[in-house]
Amino acid sequence: MVLIELAAQTAGICIGWNQKMKTSRSQGEARGWLVGVKKARFYIDKVPLDTCLTIRSDNRLVVDHYMELAASITIGDKLIAEINLQILQAGEG
Repeated sequence: MVLIELAAQTAGICIGWNQKMKTSRSQGEARGWLVGVKKARFYIDKVPLDTCLTIRSDNRLVVDHYMELAASITIGDKLIAEINLQILQAGEG
């Protein structure tokens, strides 16, 4: 669950940053909801304490206000999770 939350938070930051670059709105003004976890694959049983994780998020599909994002989580060069999220963004106005 923690890795899914980290992926969702990373996606939220990326979406907010992209909105800021496109519209000059502040990041806090972009709103959206995580509406589903389409796929989650975990390649380790537990994450050791004090481990540095790298999380990457890529847009895979954008249709109107619906988005699918793919996140990958690594420890160093080792892939530990792949998570696909479904997000619904709030409309303008």
